Amino acid sequence: SCCWTFFLSLAYFLDNSSALAGTRSAKLCMLQAAAFSLFSCCLLLLLLRTRHRSGFVSFVDGRYLSSPARSKSAAADAPAAGVVVAGSQALRAATQQPTEAAAAASVTAVSRSAVDLEAKVGADGVVRIFHQSWKTSKLPPRFQRWSESFSQCLPDWQRRLWTDEDNEKLVAKHFAWFLPTYKKLHQPVQKADVSRLLYMYKYGGAYCDLDCECLNPFGHLFVNVSLAFGAMAGHSTGPEDDRYMTEGQVENSFMYSVPGHPFVMELIKQVEKRPFGSPEDTTGPYLLMRGINRKRKSPDGMPATFRGLKYLTIFPPRYFNPFTWLGRTEPACKDKGGFTRAEEELCKAAFRNSSYVLQYHTQVWLAGGRHLNKD
Repeated sequence: SCCWTFFLSLAYFLDNSSALAGTRSAKLCMLQAAAFSLFSCCLLLLLLRTRHRSGFVSFVDGRYLSSPARSKSAAADAPAAGVVVAGSQALRAATQQPTEAAAAASVTAVSRSAVDLEAKVGADGVVRIFHQSWKTSKLPPRFQRWSESFSQCLPDWQRRLWTDEDNEKLVAKHFAWFLPTYKKLHQPVQKADVSRLLYMYKYGGAYCDLDCECLNPFGHLFVNVSLAFGAMAGHSTGPEDDRYMTEGQVENSFMYSVPGHPFVMELIKQVEKRPFGSPEDTTGPYLLMRGINRKRKSPDGMPATFRGLKYLTIFPPRYFNPFTWLGRTEPACKDKGGFTRAEEELCKAAFRNSSYVLQYHTQVWLAGGRHLNKD
């Protein structure tokens, strides 16, 4: 554009050079051509800079927008930025760049400030935020030790520890329509269960229960994945068995999602419809299994392992739940927290080379509560 303007002006000068020769008009014409060319260059650079920074599509509160505008609630807290999902994934959105303050912040320290939860999205489209929750910011000794293991496995991820107080504030601020249902959930574990779904929908990233220890890095598993859960073996199946969708179950102790995933919102709305009952049924694994089984009844006819659903990945038991509490014992491991430090090391050694995460199934909200303060 700049060159074209300059050459037009030059052509005009040459065409009229005989008439303008020796006059001040010739100099004035050249000055006008140069000034107009410079102005065109500046205007073009400004337009390119504005377009590059604003992006083409923004993903706010689960909706695709045609402009980069953000809602007031999203701007006040961390933006619910979308994630570009490659391949056959159904959920696609463009990413928003994190603020300079968020980029400068430490990504390994556990953050308790919601302002720090600026969407951290890598070039591979993985949302690098790791969530965990507890009653307060002070963790029991075992949970503290196991939680720190994720700093080694996910060194470039931002970590967030949510408290009960944080969870209620999250609901009140971003899911006000759900607050009456949230307050009807009488057992703390129910509120913790549904809160992790809210983390996934609002911010995205990965979640693991505090009785999980990381054995090997696993962030690469989420490339080209928009939603993922981990299965657990059943009564007669082991961690390598493919029958976990029929004889085992999918656990809510581990999950990964991009922000605003519609399946996660479906689960939240199911809690709103059925807030009363046992934790497993209303907010736990059975809620998750019902949602998955509804999708399995699609016309495509999903296989038992559910590998064919485009937007949902179910990882096999050996990845995140290598031993089960469903009636089948693991010689090297004990559940409900009833193990010594030496027994813990034996359990860990059994899966060190075959699993990414080891869940100890301490079940502190029931029978395992008496072992809560063990080291």
